[in-house]
Amino acid sequence: MIVDFNDLDEEYVFIDVRTPKEYMDGSIGKCFNIPLFTNDEREKVGTKYKKSVEKAKMLAIEAVSEKLPSIYAEFVKIYKKHKKVALYCARGGMRSQTLGSLLNALGYDVKVINGGYKGYRNTVISETERFCKEVKFIVFHGNTGVAKTDIINGLDEKGIDNIDLEGLARHRGSILGKVGIHEEIPQKNFEHGVYIALKNVKSGAMIVEAESKRIGRNYLSDCFMEAMSRGDHVFIDAGIDFRTRFIVDEYIKSDEDVNEIIEVFKNFTKGLGLEKCNELIEMMKAGRYSEVAKFLMIHYYDPKYMHKSDTYEYKNKFYVSDVKTSVDEIYNWLKKDYNF
Repeated sequence: MIVDFNDLDEEYVFIDVRTPKEYMDGSIGKCFNIPLFTNDEREKVGTKYKKSVEKAKMLAIEAVSEKLPSIYAEFVKIYKKHKKVALYCARGGMRSQTLGSLLNALGYDVKVINGGYKGYRNTVISETERFCKEVKFIVFHGNTGVAKTDIINGLDEKGIDNIDLEGLARHRGSILGKVGIHEEIPQKNFEHGVYIALKNVKSGAMIVEAESKRIGRNYLSDCFMEAMSRGDHVFIDAGIDFRTRFIVDEYIKSDEDVNEIIEVFKNFTKGLGLEKCNELIEMMKAGRYSEVAKFLMIHYYDPKYMHKSDTYEYKNKFYVSDVKTSVDEIYNWLKKDYNF
């Protein structure tokens, strides 16, 4: 019944039996939260445990017994749909093993993660460090609007190993990075996504977009930053008109997006100055989106980015006028120069 996380295949889904508070701090992959205790109940059990183990157990049994019918009903719904199910709690102890034993006794083939969430986290951290030393990174650089992410996604469709860091973080890594994206993820879930991407590398090399250590509210590990620095660097460029069209299409899909951008400018006076922010707000209200995009590229993004990009020696450079054509061109180069 008890298994290591790495022994489970990708078809497994996970049931986190920790409290909602613990679950929100981070979870494992495709996961459902069926808490045995509420946040308050866990705190009370923990307090009681320090005074009397037996009384804490009794308190825990009383709290869980009332929920057992609903816990069982939720589990059955998940099991019927997915079949391959693994449970975990904080350390793989009483919560997950007790429920796992009960469900196995009722005839369900349920696994319990060895070491629980803590054991899984130790695996993520140690294995990420190992993979970062073993995997060759091919790092795509380029100014805002050159369609780096779209190119990486196009290469993904052709089977090229890659990691979409901004997609994992649900943030584009810029002042407007959260526009149109209404939910970022906890740091620990971000690290899970990075780990799984590294774990699934088939060729020994992978494409990654150059990023700073922070992407929205998430942070890349030191070992990942070092691996990017050691990698081969590629510069992607495009004309200002292409970039303008791309940015407008990428960031403005609805009136709600326009309103979000306006709110960003209201809070970015330290970066651009009050007068310029007010001017950009009026331009957005007037629908002059291309002018706003060009201003940000020329006066904010490009100077900031070129300061960093000038520090690298590039193995190759590509000019984008059409994403599909560039994907094919870069794909042919990768197949020729790397073991993809």
